[in-house]
Amino acid sequence: MYEQEIADKSLGDLLHSIGIDGIEQFIYEETTKEIKHRDLTVGVHLKYWPYWLDFYLGKSHKELGNTITNKSLNSYFWGAANPEEWVKKIEKHFANALRYEPEYLVWHVAEANNKTIFTYDFDYNSKEVLDNTIEIINRVTKNLPEHILLLFENLWWPGLTLLDPQEVDYFFSRINHPNKGIMLDTGHLMNTNMDLCTEKEAVEFIKKVVGNLGSNVNLVKGLHLSTSLSGDYLRSFKRVVPENCDMGRVWEHVTNIDRHQPFQTSACKELLETIRPKYVNHELAYNTIKEMLSLVSKQLNNCK
Repeated sequence: MYEQEIADKSLGDLLHSIGIDGIEQFIYEETTKEIKHRDLTVGVHLKYWPYWLDFYLGKSHKELGNTITNKSLNSYFWGAANPEEWVKKIEKHFANALRYEPEYLVWHVAEANNKTIFTYDFDYNSKEVLDNTIEIINRVTKNLPEHILLLFENLWWPGLTLLDPQEVDYFFSRINHPNKGIMLDTGHLMNTNMDLCTEKEAVEFIKKVVGNLGSNVNLVKGLHLSTSLSGDYLRSFKRVVPENCDMGRVWEHVTNIDRHQPFQTSACKELLETIRPKYVNHELAYNTIKEMLSLVSKQLNNCK
């Protein structure tokens, strides 16, 4: 009966029934033929290329095990033959996102390939990732309307980790779009600290990192809210590339680090009261709409 009730309701009705106002859509295509759920869309999460700096800098592609071949690299970068073509495709992607009439856009700032996510011996440092992201973003957002809020999301790979306040200041002082900020992913930030064992410890850690931003704390406009207490796994896995490094193994590894689980305690309420973000996205891992409604409702209740 419950499944039939879900089937009989629109997505908007389902979300509103648990107290959710709208959605942040993942738009990973270069362009989309059909615009869905425009009325519910508050934000658009733009495509994320985890591995891109070798291509952008015109370097030979690093050996990536069995996961990315030269042939698949062509489709990976949307058929771009060179960095210039890729940047033009990203600019087109931004324009496509605006068709959803969002209030904000989200862009990941990170770089890691399918070997270095295991070895943690990264090819680029955060400064290099930030510099090249700045260059790309300033090129593709020249015509982005000022009323669109451009948010940058932290990850635990080299890039915008948020751990270094000077790097945060450096990055945002060089982004030309005037309406900009941070979409703070709480789980991603937890992934930078393998010593966290409880939600209370995690919230205290996040509050400390945010507090260290000084005046740039005002850049935190939104939260991707979830927990990721994966310290045991981060300490345990061998820093070597698996012999069978296919996409299944890569995905298993990433999801063991980045859990996207709901807060089980009211620690999230303390976090919201401290940061007071304009946007809160309950970004949780689920397999069905029924499971999503249950998990989001649980986290919402703990936020009250």
